[in-house]
Amino acid sequence: MRFRRMFPRLPLMILLAASIAACSDDPSGPGSLKVTVSGPAALGSVVVEFTGGGITSATAAPGDWISSSAGVSTFRVLAVAADAGVIQFTLQVADVSAPLPGSVVITGSGPNDRPLLGSGGVEVSISH
Repeated sequence: MRFRRMFPRLPLMILLAASIAACSDDPSGPGSLKVTVSGPAALGSVVVEFTGGGITSATAAPGDWISSSAGVSTFRVLAVAADAGVIQFTLQVADVSAPLPGSVVITGSGPNDRPLLGSGGVEVSISH
């Protein structure tokens, strides 16, 4: 009884704190991730393999071309840029609140379809 006199609004404060915690600004559910692939030189095309699951499709930037295929736990993308440089595309995912997928550059080419020697220096950036 003494406790209730000292903290008469404690149940109300607990309910308020729980309702605030339940209201999160973090999105969840289907959405998209922006992918940027850059290298030490201009890129004309690139093949990137993503791991982690949950990727449903890929969309090219305007004017570019893209092809993709899904495996059991991988998703592979071939992206070709209309103009050599940085390559950007979008991945559609089942849940944007899931951890970002891992990525590995398989191969790529520079301007005039010259193959890159290895994938050293080519970086993949994934963001919401």
